[in-house]
Amino acid sequence: MNIHFSNLWNQLRANFWLLPALMTLAAFGLSFLTINWDRNLDNQDVSIYSIWQGGAEGARQLLSAIASSIITITGVVFSLTIVSLGLASTQYGSGILRNFMKDIGTQIVLGTFISTSIYALLILRTIRGDVHPFIPNLSITISLGFALLSLSMLIYFIHHLSVRLQSSDIIVRIANDLNHMIEDTLKDDCSIQKINKDNHHEKEYKIEILSSKIGYLQAVEYQLLINIAQKKQFAMELYVRPGSFIRKESLLAKVASPDLTEQVKQSIYKAFLIGKERNSTQDIEYMIDQLVAIALRALSKNANDNFTANSCIDQLGAALCLISKKELNPPYYANNSYIKLISQLVTFEGLIDASFNQIRQHASFNPSILIHLLETLLSILTCTQTYDQKNSLKKHAIMIENAGNRLLEEKDRLDVKERSHKFNLEFEKRINEYPKK
Repeated sequence: MNIHFSNLWNQLRANFWLLPALMTLAAFGLSFLTINWDRNLDNQDVSIYSIWQGGAEGARQLLSAIASSIITITGVVFSLTIVSLGLASTQYGSGILRNFMKDIGTQIVLGTFISTSIYALLILRTIRGDVHPFIPNLSITISLGFALLSLSMLIYFIHHLSVRLQSSDIIVRIANDLNHMIEDTLKDDCSIQKINKDNHHEKEYKIEILSSKIGYLQAVEYQLLINIAQKKQFAMELYVRPGSFIRKESLLAKVASPDLTEQVKQSIYKAFLIGKERNSTQDIEYMIDQLVAIALRALSKNANDNFTANSCIDQLGAALCLISKKELNPPYYANNSYIKLISQLVTFEGLIDASFNQIRQHASFNPSILIHLLETLLSILTCTQTYDQKNSLKKHAIMIENAGNRLLEEKDRLDVKERSHKFNLEFEKRINEYPKK
């Protein structure tokens, strides 16, 4: 999928207005369609399809009641939504608000209420009781159906909101987004064709591509950069990656070329998507940081919720197992001796650090979390593919064991040592499976 389109779609999904707006437009179209049906149906046909058989005045009162009552309920739903967003922001951090805002269930509920009110008002304007009466019985029947649907959606919304505010549901949804991102954006390690970069280290990267904006790098259109570099026959080195904070005139890339036109520079610059906040288009650490943030709040003195923190650690371990089998470098090298792009990217060690460093630091005197961290490291160890990956896990196991040695209770220290010993045994068994790189 085109990166620009993917990034735009991620931004649109995190807006409350998109789906309700589309549903409102659909209500507009449906109102004109059903009115046209009512004009073309004779009385006998209407009696077959319509529940409503009353007069013009009764029809006006009914539609007015539907429109006004649904608008009132819509206000209640908006209020509940704002309250839930406030609670989620306070308890889990503002970073997870995007997950609430892109929730399809909430958007459908809001869209249903607004669409029902709009549809009822549009049908109400067509009713006439003069010498040429017109009562759109079929359209009124559909309005009744929408009103019943709205009441059902209100019941669904209350249940849905109570589920969405549970920490377990929030963690699972973030973890699912992270896992989908890993599967969609990273390739299997065995599918990447490596090439030798050594003979290109002495290229002179003279021309600099600087940023004119301030914000976060949300995504990089790597394929566009490849096409430009291949067409113009130059090498390029990137100095930023998705998730980096970009200052004005920050160095984005250097190009090894004697000269570069302003048009080509602008084409290269357009491959860097800079926005006001991080998102999940290409930034794996952004999704990891959300789980870490929930774990840290759960470990705070006010919450002291080990179970939520352990759930976050479990999901982080599952995601890192998937990542260990993937190639973190995108497959943008051409299958020849000429390197089109050299990029500084995330590493497995960096993702391990992002996942567990802060949790370990906040839980240095919490034996339950330290033990669970070691058990999670052991489960990741069984998934690792390279020597460096195993050593990254070993480094964290040592730091956790050191933290365990500072625990006050001897039994807690022994429990941590026991888990650490299990990890070390498995590490020694697996360390020689892959040669050192």
